[in-house]
Amino acid sequence: MTTTTDQIESYERSIAATESKIAELRSEIDNLIFTNRVNVRDLARLRLQQKLENSPKARWDRAVKSLRKDGVHFRTNIMQCCRGCVDAEKLNLKDESQPYGWTFGGQGNWIKFNEDGLPYTSVEPHTRRRFGYDYDSPKSAMINWGNGSAEKIVAAFQAEGFQVNWNGSEYQCVEVVF
Repeated sequence: MTTTTDQIESYERSIAATESKIAELRSEIDNLIFTNRVNVRDLARLRLQQKLENSPKARWDRAVKSLRKDGVHFRTNIMQCCRGCVDAEKLNLKDESQPYGWTFGGQGNWIKFNEDGLPYTSVEPHTRRRFGYDYDSPKSAMINWGNGSAEKIVAAFQAEGFQVNWNGSEYQCVEVVF
């Protein structure tokens, strides 16, 4: 026969075991919450990294790097607009027979990429005031070229998934659509 004292001791042991189990479960829950937060942060970081790796900037940079490896001297945002004003010195060409390409950067037509890897150009002051932003996303970039580099430029940018327009004329720029 159990006495009241035995029952009380039994209840106290049961309560202590339950409190111990609760503390153990709280610790596990805290660990899961922390791990889940870390995983969510890691997942968000990974998604951002993938987004940036497939951004127009990353693809543009890979195309330019490919062109340079293929022997094409490529420059972005040269301040002279046409083949008449650009010479080997302004392009920093070591060999005047080297294939080359450049984008025009004057008169607000420069191409830069924001932190999300999206292209932008400058915006006229009245547009900034009216629409409340400081940049405009261009639809495309025009690439001047010379010494037979157009085919290489077209191939490099198409390989990175850009739509490229060029009709094969030596007098037309290559257009890379963003």
